[in-house]
Amino acid sequence: MSNQPTLFTYMCEVKYITDGDTVRLSWVDLGFSMKLHNVAVRIAEIDTAESRINLKRYPERTAEKELGLKAKARLKELLVGDVRLQSLERDKYGRVLGHFFVDGINVSDILIKEGLACPYYGKTKIARVREDGTWGV
Repeated sequence: MSNQPTLFTYMCEVKYITDGDTVRLSWVDLGFSMKLHNVAVRIAEIDTAESRINLKRYPERTAEKELGLKAKARLKELLVGDVRLQSLERDKYGRVLGHFFVDGINVSDILIKEGLACPYYGKTKIARVREDGTWGV
């Protein structure tokens, strides 16, 4: 993952954090007085634990949900101030796939370093809560 924003990097405003790897933006500034509003963004190339698990139905996934809520809270802490979105493409659900930068730092790198996310490039998700309480394979 690149540490510096490059082409197709836009100013944006966070509306809310859906989970540790999905964000809803109030707007994305495309320049020339053009904005996209109410944009869903899936952070590219990472996976975090799920925070929206029905524990009555899946009680065995309690540790995953707890880690997912930690990832969501940490992402909320990180996405403040001068937030930039590096847009890559759209996913199969219509969400923008991209990277978030704050003060020139890739937020994904922080989540991975802190054990709240792991690299993910599509295909089958095999990450799980590890014995040390971090997310990975």
